[in-house]
Amino acid sequence: MCRHDDLTMLLQDEETPVINHMGMRALYEFCVEHDINCLVHHNATRTAMREKGGDYEYLWEVKQVLDEFPQLRLIWCHAGVSRRTHEDHHHEMIDEMITQYPQLMIDMSWVVWEEVVLDPATSKVKKGW
Repeated sequence: MCRHDDLTMLLQDEETPVINHMGMRALYEFCVEHDINCLVHHNATRTAMREKGGDYEYLWEVKQVLDEFPQLRLIWCHAGVSRRTHEDHHHEMIDEMITQYPQLMIDMSWVVWEEVVLDPATSKVKKGW
């Protein structure tokens, strides 16, 4: 578990757990070598207050891993979403990511389904998803 909701604060001591940490390289290499999936929790952006419509602050960290390990079959838990960590156009970012990185898979469980994909008024999938 890397940057993920408020749980990250429980894991922090002197270092923030991140998807592109050097310590994760051996895991990625193992997964590629043995042709197995790698499932990682990592938010696309921060949970703290921010301006709506802002950039995905941590997306570059995910891209860095996918660029360095193009054969890695990464499952991005909750589509990089956590409580308070998505934008209205999140589906566009996900579309761009899976287009750019064909080995990337998206997990749609937990709050991403209820809070991002579904329209709360109709309980139907929002346009774009």
